[in-house]
Amino acid sequence: MAELKFFAQLETSKRNPSSSSKIVTQYFNPIRKIRTISPVKSWQRGEKTWVFDIGENISGWVRLKFNQPSGSTVRIRCTEMIDQNTNSLKNVPKSFWICHGISQKHTIIDDGNTQVWEPKFSYQGFRYFEISGLDNPPKS
Repeated sequence: MAELKFFAQLETSKRNPSSSSKIVTQYFNPIRKIRTISPVKSWQRGEKTWVFDIGENISGWVRLKFNQPSGSTVRIRCTEMIDQNTNSLKNVPKSFWICHGISQKHTIIDDGNTQVWEPKFSYQGFRYFEISGLDNPPKS
């Protein structure tokens, strides 16, 4: 029911004309990897969930090597802050779920082979990241 109501609301949305019909390149230099940072602290939060602190707020991405059974779901979530009372990423105002209007999470469906995963077209602003869905603790 909730989904039907949501889609019905979309039908009343106003369509804005595009400001340009031409796709153009970005006007700044591409993002490049300049160093690799290892986490300074990590802790387990649940059976298959780990949180990592890299010690500083960065613009970058998480690189993860893992091997899970085919069809397994691995999630990576990034944030600039954590809940100081619980050391968890949950219930952090505005930073965890949405940062600058963009959700900072990745969902990977494993194919059963060893994966070395990192995003190719995006990066995040973060200090903490959470990895869930792995059978074994990730190595930093």
